[in-house]
Parts: sequence; C-alpha cells; structure tokens
Amino acid sequence: MGQSYLGATQYLLAPTRPPHLRAAFPASAPADFHQCWAYHTGGAFELGWQIPYAILMARDTIERQGLTATLLPELERVLAAAPTPWAPPLGPEAYRRLPLTAWAELLEPVAKYLGDYLRHPHDGAPWWAINVERRHAEIAVPMYHVTSWYDIFLHGGIANFQGLRRFAKTEPVRAAQKLLIGPWAHLFPYTSPTSTGTGEIDFGSAALVDLHETQLRWFDHWLKGIDTGILDEPPVRIFVMGDNRWRDEQEWPLARTRYTPYYLGGGGRANTAGGDGTLGPAAPAEDPPTTSSTTPPIPCRRAAAIRSSSPWASWTSARWRRAPTCSSTRAR
Repeated sequence: MGQSYLGATQYLLAPTRPPHLRAAFPASAPADFHQCWAYHTGGAFELGWQIPYAILMARDTIERQGLTATLLPELERVLAAAPTPWAPPLGPEAYRRLPLTAWAELLEPVAKYLGDYLRHPHDGAPWWAINVERRHAEIAVPMYHVTSWYDIFLHGGIANFQGLRRFAKTEPVRAAQKLLIGPWAHLFPYTSPTSTGTGEIDFGSAALVDLHETQLRWFDHWLKGIDTGILDEPPVRIFVMGDNRWRDEQEWPLARTRYTPYYLGGGGRANTAGGDGTLGPAAPAEDPPTTSSTTPPIPCRRAAAIRSSSPWASWTSARWRRAPTCSSTRAR
C-alpha cells in the first residue's frame, strides 16, 4: 500500500510476481514513466515539477555527502517562496536557465538520473524497462487503483486499471481490479482526503471518504479470507464533480460516453506571447499563417482533438488524438 512513490514501487514490483504478494493498493502513481513522470505533457519535459522534486529528493543525499553548506544554498536560490517546505516551485528566473542540461550538471552529484531523463527525451528502450503498461500480461495480483481528477498521475491509475482488466495473467485477476477516482489533487493526503486543495473549489462532505476503511476491507478479503463484500461492489467508483457525489460504474471509459471533436485554431498569432489560439467544438475555416518567434510562419491547420462530452472531468476520458499542428508544437 502507499501513494505516489510508494504506489510506483507497487506497480513496478507486480510484474516480478514474488510468491508472497497477494494484493496491492496503489494510489496516485504512474504507469508509463516517460508519459506519466517526466514528459507527460505531450512531449515537453516537465521542468516545473522535475527540478523541484529532484531537489527535494536530493536533500538527504546532499547532507550525507557533506554538501549542505555549498550545493544546498545554490539549489535553494532557484526555488520560490512556498507555504510549505515540501517541493517549493521554481522561481521565475529558474525557468530561463538554458540549456536544460545545465540542471543535470548542477544536480549530477546527487541526482544522476536527471541527466538520463534529458539524454533520452523520446520514448524507447531506456524507458520501457520501467513502463508498467508494457507488462500488464505479466501481472497476477489483484489491485485497487486510487487516483483523482486533479492528480498529476491520473493517467497512471486509469491506464493500469484498464490494461489489467484486459491483459492480466489470469481471468480471476482481471476481474479483481478496482478503480476509484476522487476529486482531489495529488497529495490529499490519500488516507484522509479533503474536500478542498484544488484551487478555491470545495467539493463538499461527500469528498471526505476514509480510504483506510476501504484498504482494510480490501486486505481483509485477500489476506485473511474475510468476506467483506468488496468484490461484490462495481469495479469503478468515480466522484461526479459539480453534482459532488459518488457514482458506481461497470467499466472505464464508460460505454455510454459521447465523444465530441474539438479543434485548435488561431487568427495568426497563436504562437506569440499575445496569442489568439482557440479550442472549441466549431470546426474553423482554414487559418492564416501563424507567426512565431522561433520558427518560420506555416499554415496553422485544423487540429482535431477528441474528448468526452460528460460534464465531469471530461478531458480524462480519452487521450487527445494526434493531428497536424501549428509550428513545431504537438497537440494532445
């Protein structure tokens, strides 16, 4: 059991099938580390998250290597003030530091993996060894996947649930996968979720579930043989934002989902600081050439994207469909 890093270790352990592993309860964890962890914004390196996280994770190493008086102050200078010391964000100037490999050089003594991330920006063999989505057929453990609409690893929980429902090693294991999607952000904390923490929204008392109780029922069933009724419940439970209530479902994505095409458009300045890019359901006419400070103007073709028309977190129901895009950017 566990969240985030401790959820990632559960997913990576599962394909090795240790004989003592009977059940798992991963929360807020990635599936494909390239797509979910480092480059999960459609190909752009997740600079604003990766660097503060690397600094956070390196603090103990910095202390053990005797670099507290030298390296730590240099790293802390690039961080912005934050209400908590947990992974404060980068300051404005830090986003202007180029090349990106300068970060790898700075953190080389305490976070060597950052250089690996930047040397391998494209998906491929170095990433496949830690891509759980490629190993669903090797997994033979029941899992209760917990994630949330505002979680950075939303894709991971959904992708692993879907993949294991289809490809897990045996039919009983495929049937024993559960998925819960709440309205929270990444750090709820996951055992005692709150109704706030995602901007100014308050999702009400229904969001205040006790995941400890769910965990106990899950592990009592698989480890003690107690009939807790948890397998009799529908496999999917989602929080309907706006209605602020929970709803049980039989699959994900929902079989009754209606998909609506969305289009990227622009009046010629979509790639500028004062951009006029648009995203909407109306198919635009052929757009004028889009100006850019980094690439020559090229026609900005219509780029179709598919998303669910459901009113709650509809963008999560399907990945964006790739299409021709403006300049050198990719749309997801």
